Amino acid sequence: MNLYCYLVMPQYQIDQLEIVYFDMSNVKRVKVEVMDKRKLTDWLVPRLKKLKEALEGGKLPERIGNAGVWQCDGYCPFTKMCWPKGILKRG
Repeated sequence: MNLYCYLVMPQYQIDQLEIVYFDMSNVKRVKVEVMDKRKLTDWLVPRLKKLKEALEGGKLPERIGNAGVWQCDGYCPFTKMCWPKGILKRG
């Protein structure tokens, strides 16, 4: 959210961010902190370094633990690369 915010800063002033999730049974609104440019950069740079390393043929970033495995299950096209023996079950 903050990356999108940063991209439009030259044209728009944004004071608040919010994610609105909805499906056929529910609507949920979650406020997101608007990061200042320095905090966003501090958050982003380590992640970009890992991505650059992986894209340049280096090793893949460390696999996510059980708490975040939902992100792998059906959302990511690279799941079989990271989890060749199958995704760990949450629990």
